[in-house]
Amino acid sequence: MNIDTIKISVVTVCYNVEKTIEQTILSVIGQTYPNIQYIIIDGNSTDGTMDIVMKYKKHIDIIVSEPDNGIYDAMNKSLQYVKGDFLNFMNAGDMFCSDDVVSKVFNREYDSSVGFIFGTLLTKGGHEEKHLPFMRNPAKYKKMGISHQSIFVRSELAKRIRFRYDLPVAADYGMIYAIWKEGYQYVEHDFPICIFEGGGFSVRKPWLLTHDIAVITGSTNTVKYRRKMFTYWARYYIQAIGKIFHVTLCHRDYSDMSNS
Repeated sequence: MNIDTIKISVVTVCYNVEKTIEQTILSVIGQTYPNIQYIIIDGNSTDGTMDIVMKYKKHIDIIVSEPDNGIYDAMNKSLQYVKGDFLNFMNAGDMFCSDDVVSKVFNREYDSSVGFIFGTLLTKGGHEEKHLPFMRNPAKYKKMGISHQSIFVRSELAKRIRFRYDLPVAADYGMIYAIWKEGYQYVEHDFPICIFEGGGFSVRKPWLLTHDIAVITGSTNTVKYRRKMFTYWARYYIQAIGKIFHVTLCHRDYSDMSNS
């Protein structure tokens, strides 16, 4: 296979992201690599997202806009359209870190034993983040250590394994972990692939992320998992009690004022 004939599919899933979708689109269609299929899966946005997408429709191979059941449902939906040998999910708000980064990754061929390829990421502030990938982490409970935006996964494996709906915030980790457990190799590049916007559901719901990680790694019985979950629930109940106490005091103060 000639290097230029390695086809890369890039998928962007989005919903009501009119403020950030354009930067993502431009980072994909501006790549110097000559053989990219670009797919956008929109969840039936009600803002100006699709107006922006349609501005660039001649540069986008597949555009779908219809209701879905969340990010992983949209990502699974995209798999039916994927034609590339490798696949990257660059979702709304995130960007490739440079116009030639796909060319840098695919300036060589990869053996069929390679299931995924990855690099590091940059934050919006330009800081390069490097974490310990789960494959090299000896702990039982372990985070992914890789951003899915910085991963190129072999498409045939993604189509077969798919994203699990019982992992609401870490199905990307579930897929990559399953590929690794099947014995596929990986290639790690020591340069950034993407600029990561940050935030997201897993940040807002850390206890769900913790649970998903434990399910994926089979570590629900570990002390580390139980300690983390105890901390989350203790914090939740303390905050809940604090709110009730605050409401009770406010109600009492108001009652006292009305009786004075």
